[in-house]
Amino acid sequence: KTEWPLIKAKLRKIYYAPNSLEAKAQAQMFIEEYREVYPALVKCLQKDFDACIAYMNYPPIRWKHIRTTNIIERSFKEVKRRVKVMEQFPTEESCLPVWGTQTGIRILFTLLRAQNEIWEGSSAISLAGKPIKGF
Repeated sequence: KTEWPLIKAKLRKIYYAPNSLEAKAQAQMFIEEYREVYPALVKCLQKDFDACIAYMNYPPIRWKHIRTTNIIERSFKEVKRRVKVMEQFPTEESCLPVWGTQTGIRILFTLLRAQNEIWEGSSAISLAGKPIKGF
């Protein structure tokens, strides 16, 4: 366990490499170093490596915005926050029967549309004031 900060730093070095070739080289060094000591960790890294660096297939200026799921997680938090203050839903459980209905879909669509309007002005969705095509 005392090695975890070092391991975490090395994994971060892989994930935040300047390009995919460097990420692969760093990953190979990590695999060689920890194959015997942490075989399950190495196996997981090998299995999911391509998915972990898939963001590198896009221009580097976009990496910061697509390498995490923060924008998706924020959407769910915002919907949850907005539903909590709706009078017809005094508890989280009280809104569950509605979500599969047309009313629930309308509520969700309205909340997500409002969030999208906020994002349109956000640097997470636009760069230099221009929308990112395909996002």
